[in-house]
Amino acid sequence: MRTSCRESNRTARVRKRGRVLIAVVSSCILFASLILWQTGALASPSAPAETVWSSPTPVAVTTPDSRAPSIGQTTGGTRYVAWEEGTDIYSSVNGGVGWSGPVLAANGEAPVVVVSDTVPYIIFENEISGNREIYIIQWQGSNWSLPKNVSQTSGGSFAPDAAIGPDGKIYVVWADNSAGSNHLYLASSADGSNWSGGAILINGVPVAGSAPALAVDPSGTLHIAWQDRDGTTGKLEILYTRGDGSTWSLAENLSGSSTINSAFADVVAEAGGIASVTWEEDLASGSEIYFTSGQPGNWSVPQSVSASANVASVLPSLDRDGAGGLHLAWAEGNPATAIEYSDWPAGNPGWTAPITLTAHSAGLGDVMILASASNPLYAVWAQSGNTSWDIYSASGVPVTPTPTPTSTPTVQYVLYLPLIRR
Repeated sequence: MRTSCRESNRTARVRKRGRVLIAVVSSCILFASLILWQTGALASPSAPAETVWSSPTPVAVTTPDSRAPSIGQTTGGTRYVAWEEGTDIYSSVNGGVGWSGPVLAANGEAPVVVVSDTVPYIIFENEISGNREIYIIQWQGSNWSLPKNVSQTSGGSFAPDAAIGPDGKIYVVWADNSAGSNHLYLASSADGSNWSGGAILINGVPVAGSAPALAVDPSGTLHIAWQDRDGTTGKLEILYTRGDGSTWSLAENLSGSSTINSAFADVVAEAGGIASVTWEEDLASGSEIYFTSGQPGNWSVPQSVSASANVASVLPSLDRDGAGGLHLAWAEGNPATAIEYSDWPAGNPGWTAPITLTAHSAGLGDVMILASASNPLYAVWAQSGNTSWDIYSASGVPVTPTPTPTSTPTVQYVLYLPLIRR
């Protein structure tokens, strides 16, 4: 998740691979929607991204494997990173003089760091007494608080994502199988202690799916992108809805590629209700990173940003800076040995050509990118060492290229019946 009213990040998708790509048995729901595609609205990547990235800095070099890092930043610039080591979550803080030693934050997996002004939170999943739930902890100045149960459901709760609204309210979304198959749930809290929520309903019907990504725009509107299986082919599609937490727009199929898998979406939102969504598209020539932007009924044509034929591009992480520019990072290789980066500066006609943020022949992945209200950018990722995986970070200073004119988009209408499902 990304939102202009907070500086944080969303959970690494690699840990969700083993849990959310279970077969989703969905109820038979027809959502018919009209999507207005704007052809020509997205320019192909041209000049390389003009961001200078620092050399990688170790955050945690430990004997157990460290994976799935998540990063958030306070309004004062202090950065918090959380990651998982087996079934434990560790954290480190950087106030400008380097990363602190790892601190055990909680027992659990799939951490997500969000920051409300100066208060950092970690949302994660953990199994206690045979039931997997979503929990939250809060930094108390010198240590993390005891976990509080966010999900409070009878079934398994997985793959959380979180966002902070403009009023400071905390929102958490996750996949839950309490109804027998995966559906999306949402909970909110004004203080991190008292939570309310339940299954997300569109026209009274629970929304089936998994791996949700969440963003909140400056007006407080929630935007959710997720994956679910096509009812005919069984392939994963990327879906989207927005709402106020109670009422939601009809689900829309953004990927529109029912013969191949589209998975692991990320979403950011800006003023005016415009959402930007990226995902991993499993093409025959190798998976690529795709992107679209718009709002209900009006979306740009999905575009490949990675454009790396015969090389796997996976697990995208998307964020938006204070000026409105977009920043995108992903892992690349078979297996991944590079972190690639592209940006869409505010006022520019489209994505810049990707550059390599970092490379490591032993393997890396789980990248997360953080674009704050002011420079620099930050990225964290997992990197294979001699005996285990470790967590590294880098900072980037973008240089905005000179905008170039764009042509006026032409428009065509495409009617999907049914868009979903299932």
